[in-house]
Amino acid sequence: MSSHWIAQLEGYRGWKLRLAIVLVAVLLAELIVSGMGWLLKGEVSYDYLLTGLVAASLVAPVTLTMLTRLLDELAINRQHVLQTHARAEFNLSLAIDAAQMVLWELDFVTGQIRVDRSRLPWLGLAADTPVSNLQHWLALLHPDDRATFEAQMRLARRSMAGDFRLEYRIAHAQGGWSWV
Repeated sequence: MSSHWIAQLEGYRGWKLRLAIVLVAVLLAELIVSGMGWLLKGEVSYDYLLTGLVAASLVAPVTLTMLTRLLDELAINRQHVLQTHARAEFNLSLAIDAAQMVLWELDFVTGQIRVDRSRLPWLGLAADTPVSNLQHWLALLHPDDRATFEAQMRLARRSMAGDFRLEYRIAHAQGGWSWV
């Protein structure tokens, strides 16, 4: 079931959900029975419509129960996924803090870099150091590491894997160089 329909169904609660399910079940039963009557007799008669209504009255509660349980299970699963995701985010954050890692992401199309600026001091950089694009980052690199860095970037871009692993030096705020 598409996520759009699930979101729509989750919007209905209580009597609205029950009414919608009953109406759909009655309508479907009437359509099926009317179609059968038209195929078998060439007409739709009152007794076929009445039969459809009785059949829908029997089917609707079962359908209602099944769909209610399905929606409840979906809500529980969604809650579980959200909790698992929150726990994983928290654990990742703890690991990053403990290792004093700085994660950055480069948008190859725009050349923009996304980084948590509060972690820049871990690299020996001031929190207000300009690092919003690749040119800013390249300006921080040690001159001997710049060519290797750019070659690795081209390789990562060509491979589309996005995997970039390289040890290089960047300018430290107090002078000197820091290995990253």
